[in-house]
Amino acid sequence: MMLHHLFPATKIIVILRNPTDRLYSDYVYFRKNVSQEQFHDYCKQSIILFKECEKKHGVRYCVHNSSIVNQFKVRIHIGLYSIYMADWLDVFPRNQILPIKLDDYSKNPTKTFTEIFSFLGVASLNQEEIQKIIDGAKKNVGTRKQNMGAMKSETRTMLNKFHAPFNKVMAVQMKDETFLWLRE
Repeated sequence: MMLHHLFPATKIIVILRNPTDRLYSDYVYFRKNVSQEQFHDYCKQSIILFKECEKKHGVRYCVHNSSIVNQFKVRIHIGLYSIYMADWLDVFPRNQILPIKLDDYSKNPTKTFTEIFSFLGVASLNQEEIQKIIDGAKKNVGTRKQNMGAMKSETRTMLNKFHAPFNKVMAVQMKDETFLWLRE
């Protein structure tokens, strides 16, 4: 990877969301005229297509090949974090990568910022400065999800089952079982 060649001491911060929740949010945010039923059907079709591709070509091909991913009805491949993380870990040592779970940031942004500053080896901001950042304008906040309601439990179960093996690998890669994303 060229980045490592040019900047071998690069530190990478990755913010990750529960892949099932990420997919639902992605679907609602980027589409119009959405429905829970359509989301369920699209997920089902995409999982079938992904598994067929995986049998023929292997998982990395199915995640990175644009001719395949463009056939998915939903962007299911994006939540397969362990595949992308493996690519980074092939080049960068684990101690140069800081994975942050979006839920952790949402629950305690001050703690997350402190962790980031420590990881980067820079002086931490004081509480007032951190609060200014936290209180800043929010981006990519959608409202259609609230109008559509929660994902169908049947869909959540199907997606959790699909993501489970990838989440297990991610938990091992990060040495952190919270990346299993078991319901809290």
